[in-house]
Amino acid sequence: MIKSLIYSTLACLLLYNSGCCNKKSISRRYYTIDISDRLSNLVLSNNNLIDRRCEIAKVDIEEAFASQKIANRAQSHEITYYRYNEWAHNPTDIITRILKQFVESQGIFSETSTRFTAHAPEYRIETNIEHLEAVETKERLQAHIAVEFRLVELTNGLALVIHHNDVKRDLADKDLNLFAATISDILFEEMQHFSGKIKEIYQNKPSIFD
Repeated sequence: MIKSLIYSTLACLLLYNSGCCNKKSISRRYYTIDISDRLSNLVLSNNNLIDRRCEIAKVDIEEAFASQKIANRAQSHEITYYRYNEWAHNPTDIITRILKQFVESQGIFSETSTRFTAHAPEYRIETNIEHLEAVETKERLQAHIAVEFRLVELTNGLALVIHHNDVKRDLADKDLNLFAATISDILFEEMQHFSGKIKEIYQNKPSIFD
């Protein structure tokens, strides 16, 4: 009886320790949205194209994609979230910060900030992200982001420049690091398109910025 009890206790302890080891072996992985490498390769402009201040509004992301959970879409109306894989930062915060860094690097405005205190800005860049997700098919994984940028004149609320694009890009492997890198690349490219439109409109019709 005593031996049986000892064996049962040892078996329970072994099972408990095995469970603990399995739990310890599972670790969360965090992925970054980062364009620092792309920014470092840009030729930075020290000239202010438009002698006005521009506020970078907090990026608005659809609620289903706004948390640190990475969304995965396998069906047209169904998304799930990766259990042990997350964004390293809240997407709203990091994309707002990235956008500010990018606009500053372009030398478009005399001053760019997410918050003005001493002087009111003349313009605001508003951003909406409708999709930020990994789309999974039988064959491949895709990076999907739908983004819209608007340059708004604050005196009258008119959007002077609008850029919208909905991009799905196939990944070579079903790899979330590659997914995060591709999302970063797409964001950078769309920011370039947006800033290019601002510069083009200013060069062709500078009076609308007076």
